[in-house]
Amino acid sequence: MIFQDPYGSLSNNMTVAEIIAEPLKLHKICSSIEEEEELVIRTLEDVGLRPASDFVDRLPHELSGGQRQRVAVGAALVLGPDLLLADEPVSMLDVSMRGQILKLLLELREKKGITIVIITHNLAVAKQISSRIAIAYLGEIVETGETRQIIDDPRHPYTKALLSVVPVPEIDAKRERILLTGETPNPINVPPGCRFHTRCPFAKEKCSVEEPSLITLPDGRKVACHDVGVDSG
Repeated sequence: MIFQDPYGSLSNNMTVAEIIAEPLKLHKICSSIEEEEELVIRTLEDVGLRPASDFVDRLPHELSGGQRQRVAVGAALVLGPDLLLADEPVSMLDVSMRGQILKLLLELREKKGITIVIITHNLAVAKQISSRIAIAYLGEIVETGETRQIIDDPRHPYTKALLSVVPVPEIDAKRERILLTGETPNPINVPPGCRFHTRCPFAKEKCSVEEPSLITLPDGRKVACHDVGVDSG
């Protein structure tokens, strides 16, 4: 697990070496201190903290935000996982550091064959790093498919609304914004029917009484919406 806040997820009472080594101690991975130290050094090198000897004895408050997040990535990476779960891994960083951390995650994915699941509200980040995207609303997936499908041709109204407000770095680019009205319902008291119908600009009467199933479209993506125009069979 890689947590969102590198300022809150790392203990300021532990050195960088102790933070990276803690998972090894908890899971009794290493048979000697020498093996543990070697693995800590290798992990720091893997996450771009080089030379590792310059960082092992530092405390988190002596590091920049980007360096702290690299330590957090290292603490997750040191166990050699098949899966990394990254919860908003760059949202607490300034713009100059976000690209570096995303590049690091991509390099680790290719180098170590790790699957990375990123939880993010930022579709620009999802576009940059993911091969597949799942859009969730009130705890349920409403659209999922390959990244290019979702970004270029969104089918669910919620996906369309999210993409309509993503900034476009072109002066002449025009995009019709879909501004959602109303409040997000209480997730422990989800409204009947489609859970998005209270804010959906395209909602019909059917949407307030019948919850749509997640159906597979001809292009392979899945969408939960009464208005996609494809029979679930």
